[in-house]
Amino acid sequence: MDIPSARQIIAARALLGINQEKMAEGSGVAIATIRRFEASGSQAKAEVSYRVSTMLKLISFLESRGIQFLFEKDAVGVKLNK
Repeated sequence: MDIPSARQIIAARALLGINQEKMAEGSGVAIATIRRFEASGSQAKAEVSYRVSTMLKLISFLESRGIQFLFEKDAVGVKLNK
């Protein structure tokens, strides 16, 4: 399973038009955790401090709203499925 980067999470939020507070409420992840992760700009899998269960909550929340994380050979990104 590919884990989205902080940049992909930020882009996904932007596509949905939601702020960190709304994502925290909807995902059950503390807003402070979301802020730290997004500020890190890192790959989640490289960050020991972000538990797999936390990342799965964020991914599940975003995917349930139509976000698809893209992991191609030459590029990564996000798209919103309608």
